[in-house]
Amino acid sequence: LLPLTCGNVSLRNFAAESAPPSSYNPAYPPILFDLVLRSDWKSALKRVSSHPIEARYRHPRGYTLLHCAVEYGAPVEMIDKMAKAHPEALYMKDWQGRSIADVAIDNDTKVFLEKLSQSQDDLQQTQQEEGKTEEVDPNLSSSQMKLISKQLLDIETSCHRLRIQLDALVDKVEGK
Repeated sequence: LLPLTCGNVSLRNFAAESAPPSSYNPAYPPILFDLVLRSDWKSALKRVSSHPIEARYRHPRGYTLLHCAVEYGAPVEMIDKMAKAHPEALYMKDWQGRSIADVAIDNDTKVFLEKLSQSQDDLQQTQQEEGKTEEVDPNLSSSQMKLISKQLLDIETSCHRLRIQLDALVDKVEGK
């Protein structure tokens, strides 16, 4: 928001400043948004400490900076500071209807699928190194099924841990 000027006197736009904190909507995305997109967590942590209002930024697509930080894998300390600066974000949904918890679970699922893909690539590379040049059977072997089961258990455990962390953050923000 640009200040209104009258001669040498500058008049501030008090209507915009008195708007509810959850409606923080600058003309351009704040510096904190850029730092989160670059995953510069050290600088972002300093920025959210010095400019907590920027944590209230909501992208035109509806996601909050907290959504973005969770999706980009921000450290828990960063998420905690952002949640304290903008506790309403814990309950907001993005343009796809995803909550912060949904984003965290989706992000963990992507990591799981990447690990699964990597393990399949590793298996094929091992077979090639051992001189097994035949085509890989499209049906899963017993060892592959066990590996997938273990990975599914790992992802379920990770999701459970994320839920506990999210619940703890919500309780902390709400002062419980």
